[in-house]
Amino acid sequence: MPRKPQRTTVYSLSDELNVSVATISKALRGSPEISAELRKRIKSLAAKRNFKPRIVGRKVPNICVLIQQYPGHVLDFGLFLSTIMEGVAQYAREKGLEMSIYADDVDRLNSVDIVRELRRRSIDGAVIVRSNDESRYFARLDAENFPHCALLSTSPAHRENVITVDNRAVGRLAAEHLLATGHRRIGVLVSPPHGVSGQARLDGFREAMAAGGVRFDDSQIVVEPVDRTGLQFGDQGVRELLEKNPDITAVFAMDHAVVVGMLHGLRALGRRVPEDVSIISCDDYPESAYLNPPLTVVDIPNRELGYLAAEQVHRVICGLERSPLPDHIALGGRLIKRQSVSERAS
Repeated sequence: MPRKPQRTTVYSLSDELNVSVATISKALRGSPEISAELRKRIKSLAAKRNFKPRIVGRKVPNICVLIQQYPGHVLDFGLFLSTIMEGVAQYAREKGLEMSIYADDVDRLNSVDIVRELRRRSIDGAVIVRSNDESRYFARLDAENFPHCALLSTSPAHRENVITVDNRAVGRLAAEHLLATGHRRIGVLVSPPHGVSGQARLDGFREAMAAGGVRFDDSQIVVEPVDRTGLQFGDQGVRELLEKNPDITAVFAMDHAVVVGMLHGLRALGRRVPEDVSIISCDDYPESAYLNPPLTVVDIPNRELGYLAAEQVHRVICGLERSPLPDHIALGGRLIKRQSVSERAS
């Protein structure tokens, strides 16, 4: 009687390749925990043996938006963060993935076993927002090959798994537009208080002013304090700015809430926008086109960047290579002209 051929199982594959059953299972699922070379060997043998794993209750991948909070600040869902999360949520919905949120301050994120904490929450990959040069937990993520992508990271130490905007270019573009429209006495409201993105934008703004041969000094700068909201800072900051420099004809603000506060402060001072003071800001939120007047902005595609960061994380979860960023994304910002900037005689 002919001998019945042995059925191929994860156990027989494990014996044949001298690796654990768990390694076989992870490799067949495309887990990034297994090296690309070993995954290839295991999948090749499984195909040769005509083995197809039985999928029972397969877990839906969970992509987390990991939010590094500013020290002393409660978690806020302002327009910047909400727009990024909309992009992540859109990708998760299209691909049938789960999405979660994990927020904590940098000291806590640095002190916990971050990978263990994420896995305890059944998280398979993370889109990280607001990381900076204090974010030491990246070393653990990298050491354990945990899928992640830092979105708009401001740390020069993080070169891998990062999508970063050229904030100097954003500041230069804002200054160049104001100079091109004839403004020479220009103020800047720098925000957020703990973000180096604001400092980078200010540096780019200074570069453009110097290149244009226009005087610009520290009296024309007001930095957001930690104990004020963006609305409060916009209102009080523009009053402080104009008290020191009553001849200022334009202001570069770096946050939508700051602009709203500015409009209130300027109205209280009897200054009209844009007839007396022009305004340019960052990010094109839906509200920007419906302010009075509609706001000129240097747009940063936060929603699309959130979508792309989620895609990068998902590809790593699936054991695939990361994709290059599309060429059409303006990481240095894109100028959208509206009615909040007026022409001035030079």
